[in-house]
Amino acid sequence: MVAKYPAIPEPTLDPASLRDSLLSIKQAFEVLTGQRGNQDYRAVLLPELLASDNADDAAIAAANTAIAAANTAIAAANTAITALGFRTTALELSVTSLAARSVVPDAAWTPFAYVNSWADYGVPFGPAGYRKLSSRLVVLKGLVQGGTAAVIATLPAGYRPGHQGLFNMQTNPNVACRIDISTAGVINHIGGSAGWISLNGITFMAEG
Repeated sequence: MVAKYPAIPEPTLDPASLRDSLLSIKQAFEVLTGQRGNQDYRAVLLPELLASDNADDAAIAAANTAIAAANTAIAAANTAITALGFRTTALELSVTSLAARSVVPDAAWTPFAYVNSWADYGVPFGPAGYRKLSSRLVVLKGLVQGGTAAVIATLPAGYRPGHQGLFNMQTNPNVACRIDISTAGVINHIGGSAGWISLNGITFMAEG
């Protein structure tokens, strides 16, 4: 048996569910007053109700108010659904952007651009160089030797500290020396010997 009047779904907190319930209420009222569907199902035609001497003006006004309120609520629900769609899209874009950032690979090792005759110490030690991790941590490695002045090399932009760095390192013959790295990326040794200097273990956060 076909139902005479629209079934009114139980509303939930979901904006689409609220809109559907309000729309069903509005349609049921229109069927009851003969404004929609089969006229045999009407309880009373709205024009008859309006023309009746016994019409309850307050009830008619209340019904019209209810219809207007339902239309307003349906429009608000539609707006909420649209806004929710925009928020979902923005969230998806944010997640995609975050995922893209999270998979930035660590940079490969790069050899130093030596100055003042500095060079890799060589076998049995590996090549000296620097790299930057995805966390922006810059790492130096290697054993250098043979320089004729204090400046060893200069790190490129993006691989430089935000503040002057001072590092206590080992030099020939197994004594401490000081390595400074400036905000301009200049690697400078103070004290020690040009016989060899270790740069292993120097780390700092890149500027910016």
